[in-house]
Amino acid sequence: MMYELTNLEASKSFAVDLAKQLLESKEDTTLLFYAGMGCGKTTLIRELGQALGIQGKITSPTFVGMNEYHLRHPAKQGFASDVDTKKVGTVQSTSPANDVGDEIAESIGFYHYDLYQVGIAVEDFAEILESAKHKIICIEWAEQIDQSIMLLIEKNTKVLKIKIDLDDETRIVQVN
Repeated sequence: MMYELTNLEASKSFAVDLAKQLLESKEDTTLLFYAGMGCGKTTLIRELGQALGIQGKITSPTFVGMNEYHLRHPAKQGFASDVDTKKVGTVQSTSPANDVGDEIAESIGFYHYDLYQVGIAVEDFAEILESAKHKIICIEWAEQIDQSIMLLIEKNTKVLKIKIDLDDETRIVQVN
């Protein structure tokens, strides 16, 4: 499918529609973003995270490699409003401050990778894929994914390829 995003409101609307589809499917999904510098990958991922209910600040993981957020599944008393952020090695981890016990098992993991400067370790990625929770994985600069990781992604998640082209001020988004 192809979408024309002419402004931030159009991007927000696209992100809301995509978030609804991702939550309704309940499948682990990896969104692979293919686009040049400045085409809006991070903005679109930020809007998607907000549409999913992330209340805290969603930042670019350019220099840390990956940001991790956890949300309670919307079917379970809504999303958390308080968010804790902690840094673990080169991974930024964010989760609802009041997640405990069984609620963690009912959470959605939202993982935002940026491969422009930092790669993904196969072991780290495999650990995320093996987690029991519902996961949505967004990867910027997907053309830089190692073949062994791509095989893991394709074997363990539904894959959506998102290509963004910039035409003047309009972003042309193709989703396959």
